[in-house]
Amino acid sequence: MSNKQPSLVRVANKKSVDRLKSLVTEMIDDPEHLSIPYLKSHDWIAIPVESSLHFNQLDTIQISRAAAEMGCEEGFAILTESLNNVGNCYKVRLSPTGLTEFSNECGHFNFAILPKNGSFIILCTLEEYFLVGGPKKFIDKYLGVNISIEKAMEDFKAFAEHNSWPVYIKSHLLTISKKYRQPASE
Repeated sequence: MSNKQPSLVRVANKKSVDRLKSLVTEMIDDPEHLSIPYLKSHDWIAIPVESSLHFNQLDTIQISRAAAEMGCEEGFAILTESLNNVGNCYKVRLSPTGLTEFSNECGHFNFAILPKNGSFIILCTLEEYFLVGGPKKFIDKYLGVNISIEKAMEDFKAFAEHNSWPVYIKSHLLTISKKYRQPASE
């Protein structure tokens, strides 16, 4: 038998959930957008990342690596939309396994993942992207040594401009690309 802790645990403590929801409310404008004033006031950067139902295997590795750099082994996933019969807060191991389990369980809903101290945020949307926000060192660690922030932004713009998108989706993705184009400190 394994004594291993589960990777995804529903949080029921109302006080804890309310505190985390309050923090997320400061950090986002709505379930699909991070707050630009929050990013600027904390000297954070946000990058959009193409996705389908939250994270693929590479995403989980990159998030896990960046979270470890920030000293975070676990975080919390907070539902960012009002739904009944859906867990609104989970404790998540910020490991590839934990993030995969989160994606499998919560991939059909809008969530924000952040550590208890709010030192970064991953905003998971139902659209074709998620947002990674935090200090430059967190973003750099997420991207790894071979991809600059500028390259990541160019890659997302190329994704948004792809001819296969219907006009309305293409327009939305290009708006996202432009919104987060400049580092928050500029």
